[in-house]
Amino acid sequence: MMLFTLYSTKRGGIMKIALVAMAGVTIGALIAISAFQLLKVIFHEMCKMASEAWYSPEQH
Repeated sequence: MMLFTLYSTKRGGIMKIALVAMAGVTIGALIAISAFQLLKVIFHEMCKMASEAWYSPEQH
């Protein structure tokens, strides 16, 4: 990545660097949002399973 940055700067490609940085930030944000959604679903399913186990007729 550093080599690409130096190469782009030498050729006057500041806009390329900005586009690559924006793409990186966007992809990073999408990955973070996807991970958060996945964790939310897993947590919700675990809560549902715990609730079903807690209130199941076998326990009472």
